[in-house]
Amino acid sequence: MADGSKPNADHLTPGSLNKTTRLVLVALLAVVAGWLVYQQWSSRRPTDAWAFIPANAAVVLEARDLPAWRQENQSKAVWANLATLPAFRTGLERLDSLAAMSRRTNRPLADFLKGRLLTASLHVTARDDFDYLFFVPAGEFGDQGWLNRMLTQFENNPAYRTDAHTFQGFRIREIKSRRSPETVFSYILHERYLIGSYTPFLVEDAVRTIQDESAGDGWAEIRGPLAGGAGSDPVRVYVNPARLPQWVAGMVATEGADLFRSLSTVARGGSLSLASENDRIGLSGELRTREEAVDWLDIFRDQAASPPRLTGLVPDETAVLLHWSFEDARRLRDALDRYAARHDPSAVRAQTEAREKYGLRVSEVYGWVGREIALGLLDNQGEPSNRLLFVEAQDPGAALDQLGRLAAEADRRQAAPPYAERYANVTIRQISIPQFPVCAFGSLFGGWAGEFPQCFYAPVGNHVVFSDHVVSLKRLLDGVAAGRVWENSVPQRTFLEEDAAAANFSAFVHTGPAWEMLRQNASPTWRATLTTHAALFRRFERAALRVTRRGDAYETTLRFAYRERTISPAVENRFVVNNRVAFEYPLRTPVFVVRNPEDQSYEMLVQDEANQLHFVSGAGRRIGQKQLDGPLVSSVQQLLPPDGPPQFVFATAGRLGLLNRNGGWATGFPIALPDSATLHTLAVLDYDRSGDYRFAVSDIGGNLYLFDHRGILLDGWRPRPLDDRLSTPVRHVRVRDRDYLLATQTDGTVHAFNRRGQSYPGFPLRLRTRVSSPLHVEAGLTDETTRLTTVTDYGELVQLDLTGKVRRREQWARPAGDATFRLWVEAGGRDWVVSRQSEGKLALIDRNASLLFEKAVTSPRGVICQYYDFGTDRKIFALTSPGEKRTFLYGPDGTPVGNGAVASQFPVSVVYSDAFSKLLVFRASGPEAGVWTVKIR
Repeated sequence: MADGSKPNADHLTPGSLNKTTRLVLVALLAVVAGWLVYQQWSSRRPTDAWAFIPANAAVVLEARDLPAWRQENQSKAVWANLATLPAFRTGLERLDSLAAMSRRTNRPLADFLKGRLLTASLHVTARDDFDYLFFVPAGEFGDQGWLNRMLTQFENNPAYRTDAHTFQGFRIREIKSRRSPETVFSYILHERYLIGSYTPFLVEDAVRTIQDESAGDGWAEIRGPLAGGAGSDPVRVYVNPARLPQWVAGMVATEGADLFRSLSTVARGGSLSLASENDRIGLSGELRTREEAVDWLDIFRDQAASPPRLTGLVPDETAVLLHWSFEDARRLRDALDRYAARHDPSAVRAQTEAREKYGLRVSEVYGWVGREIALGLLDNQGEPSNRLLFVEAQDPGAALDQLGRLAAEADRRQAAPPYAERYANVTIRQISIPQFPVCAFGSLFGGWAGEFPQCFYAPVGNHVVFSDHVVSLKRLLDGVAAGRVWENSVPQRTFLEEDAAAANFSAFVHTGPAWEMLRQNASPTWRATLTTHAALFRRFERAALRVTRRGDAYETTLRFAYRERTISPAVENRFVVNNRVAFEYPLRTPVFVVRNPEDQSYEMLVQDEANQLHFVSGAGRRIGQKQLDGPLVSSVQQLLPPDGPPQFVFATAGRLGLLNRNGGWATGFPIALPDSATLHTLAVLDYDRSGDYRFAVSDIGGNLYLFDHRGILLDGWRPRPLDDRLSTPVRHVRVRDRDYLLATQTDGTVHAFNRRGQSYPGFPLRLRTRVSSPLHVEAGLTDETTRLTTVTDYGELVQLDLTGKVRRREQWARPAGDATFRLWVEAGGRDWVVSRQSEGKLALIDRNASLLFEKAVTSPRGVICQYYDFGTDRKIFALTSPGEKRTFLYGPDGTPVGNGAVASQFPVSVVYSDAFSKLLVFRASGPEAGVWTVKIR
């Protein structure tokens, strides 16, 4: 002021404020305004991502804090290996490229995703392909700006090209890689979400869903109360059963797609959390049903569950086991009827036709059904059948009476002769009702039980077991008697102990036996993936699914057991000498392996040049010996009489011997044949696996003798003269109620005798060429469908039936004029291969005439081949050169097993220990026998 006085504080004006004060006020106003804008922006409730998910999604995944989850799991063995698969690897590479771009925005991608809930929906995009829609929330203050900066990085990067187009009012942007133009990421920004996919039309599906206000309503029941990442689960999976068939069908061959249609009616939806450890991946949660929809799982409503009680019956070669448990079979039948009336008209038709045509009353069947039913799919390895249906019986006697009446009525109505056969002290019968399991049990199986064109059954313990082929029932009875069942398999039992708790429905998969089944039934694209990455997939050795009624939902768990490389590289595939046994004289036979009846350990029998037969314990301790009259001309075989301890049968040139386990001769033995007879072959026959043994021996003159287990020479075989010696021991096969004794002479003449030594019509069949190979027998339901296969010394494959008709005769490739061929039957009798030997080379050829492998050998004409099949993934071929006293082991592709050769002058015996992933190789050479072991995967 001009007068110099100070201004009055009570009369300030805006113009009187200094510059600093004005700036402070402006800043405060900006903050307040920003705060008000943010409050208004943040007060709007963000739209749930589920409102944008198209209804055709099969699976939805929610992941909270993806970077942290990846950091925690990437070091685990199971995820480290999964990351090598193309689908996983591509996703990780894309994530890493985004992370690299984010570094230029001053905010790393990991920081942006920290704590954020990401959603992805899986959709079928082609017959055998699928892709994801991603929903990334951008609800935090500043997220939009960060996303725009990220997108600008792509626009300014010369490695990418950006584009945009309008679809139904939405601006869809695209990022394309110039290096691979087919890689396109399409996205929209909507309601504070980035919605994008590497399949452009999925973004268009999302746009359609956004514009349809009711589109998201269908997800409410599917997602359930835990949607939105409720709880602490880092990853949650939601399944949409209505769309599962389309997704699963894309992974299987076209002809198998129909089997999975019933998945759409299993439940309404479900949610499961994902967890993993080094050796497993697991999903656990619940599936929900709608009672008014009559979903399949509701057949178990109000049914108490129980754990499987049939593991002592399930064969080791079972690939898949589906198991159902319940409390009341009649109530289950009523629920199945309701389900079929709504969803499965084919089952209704099948039951109606079976009732009218064959007299089947389903209520009578369910009258004896107990508390569990199971369906086993076997690793059939070329066999004609692979299904076993186990049904527990409350009263086995009542079950057999009812089934017997049903079988008789069906036969009467069709004027068909009844079929009944005694085997292993039980009676196998046939029910002449096609697709009997579907007719009797309806929709319990969906499409799984559809392959029962004929049906046989037999009682086994407290269960009645049905099969589509009598051969499978016989193998089951043999396996149960020998203890080759899940209950006795240490790895299988250990796995089941964790997953065999009470469940209404369970599914168990053993990858080894199931592998070829999975591969062959996969779609072409997935078959190629399985083949290329077989080593990785097969490390997931077992899987188990369990579903159990709990309140108003069904508790569900799915677990995959993963086996990392547990064998040290220092010991894997390397031979270890387990034990050695020295003898006073050189040995003249291979080791014959038998089982101790008390502890099931392996024991050895071997003969030395002083004609002493030595008995050796599994630990390598000599525990007995027996002086014989001469060299053995046969193997030593262990017999298991039903009324006594094991016995051992063998033949020398002049005698047939039967020893008790204590070293004494059995009553009636040894049997001395006439001086003119020099024995040549021995076969042990047990027509019906009852322990009533027969011994078929032949001499070098071609005479056949048949003795019973008491040493009595039977009528018709005193002897049965032939005009040439046999090339291999006699084979036996039973078809329906007839027994065939098959013999092949070295001149190519094939005989088929009945039990009285009489030739069947059509035999002898003269191939008029030299045959040194045995017959491989594949039993059929009739004489016409049974196949006998052999190969001539000159490479002609011959297949004939039991009527004496040649069904197939073809010359296999013979690249050298001196090449000779021989058929080798797998140790269990289920398969065969052919060796082709010429100077310097030995080739192995499978039943489809495909070359397995070829090896250079020093003395090929003397090489002996042995074939062992311990499951689809463990085929072993042993090639022995007696002159060189060496045996080499190979896998099916010719890969060596073990580090070098086994010192063995004779063919070896190979046993597989599932518990220790180890092969036991019994060998003999010089004055020494013993066991070598080798760890394999």
